[in-house]
Amino acid sequence: MPISSSRFPLRALWVLPALYLLGLICVALWPTPVDASARGALDSVLAWLHSVGVPNFVGYDLVEFGANIALFIPLGLLMGFGLRRFWLAVGLGVLATSLIEASQWLFLPQRFASGFDILANSLGALLGALCWLFWSRSRRKVRADGQGSAPIGGQSQ
Repeated sequence: MPISSSRFPLRALWVLPALYLLGLICVALWPTPVDASARGALDSVLAWLHSVGVPNFVGYDLVEFGANIALFIPLGLLMGFGLRRFWLAVGLGVLATSLIEASQWLFLPQRFASGFDILANSLGALLGALCWLFWSRSRRKVRADGQGSAPIGGQSQ
């Protein structure tokens, strides 16, 4: 069966979110901390950064918090695109991270469930959903101004 050239790129784009979600599940539910093997290298980099003047509060905990935020930005963005409801995307992001942390606490004794992880992951989902919200509002404004009428992919809504 031949693939329609107008539909193939949109279908192919679903591979990236699927790979992201698979990676997120693996990171979240891996039986041991996923950064354990990189801890020594990270400590060395942080020690070097401190030696060249980076403040000492920039340490492992801050890096981990930032990484958790970054890990969940795509989830908020994807849920924004998929659900088209800002607060629903944010709420499901909070629910997802809460379920992940509860799973780690209940089933993964070598992992550490943390309220700070829930906070960081929720912030990431919020930032991702905000990115979607700004994108969708700017797109709506462009269409309202008559500067563009067809959505990405050339299909009408």
